Amino acid sequence: MKLLQFVLAILILSSCSMFKHQSKTQTMWVNSSQTDCVGVGPQKCLLVQHGDSLTDVWQNFYDGIEGFDYEPGYIYQLEVKKTVLDPSEVPADASTIKYTLVNELSKTLDPKLQIHDIYVITNISGYGEIKDLSIAPTMEINTTKNQVFGKDACNNYSASINLLTDTDITFGMAMATKMYCEETMPIADAFHKAFNQVKHYQYKEGLLYLMNDERKVILTLKKVD
Repeated sequence: MKLLQFVLAILILSSCSMFKHQSKTQTMWVNSSQTDCVGVGPQKCLLVQHGDSLTDVWQNFYDGIEGFDYEPGYIYQLEVKKTVLDPSEVPADASTIKYTLVNELSKTLDPKLQIHDIYVITNISGYGEIKDLSIAPTMEINTTKNQVFGKDACNNYSASINLLTDTDITFGMAMATKMYCEETMPIADAFHKAFNQVKHYQYKEGLLYLMNDERKVILTLKKVD
């Protein structure tokens, strides 16, 4: 009996020891912005992907990376160690996987952040140049929250950014208040018509050009000083 108990004790200790040391090193990419997510409760999640090559597919990351100092606006390539912890030593609401930074391989400024700003719209396809900027539509582009919002010359509006690459951008359906402004309604109507056609963009010397599927400029935006 004593021999059996001794063997069982050795097996348990060995299995625990092996479990605690299950770890491997891998490459992880971290996006330039975080996203709202729900783990144990509402929180901010990093957006990550694994592998040597970077793609457009990002996943919510609910854990932390020990030793990693995150700064929004940069895309990171990291070498991390992934360790599987002993569940008996981890609180019920905590992850059994621990990530530790081994090496920061690269830290690159995200070029999409150059359009993160507040703008006034100076020209709208179908309407033309807006010379009186006091009645011109405005647009704030927030690339960290993937949202746009502003005033369409009459009503406040907001929309999600559904797609954003180095050259492409699309918006979700704009939600707007329902005031009627007789003098500026033609501007607002032209703005929303153009807004719904946006597919591409180009940023040059403080001006942001939003273009349709044929890459024709349909909205010209100027940064607000």
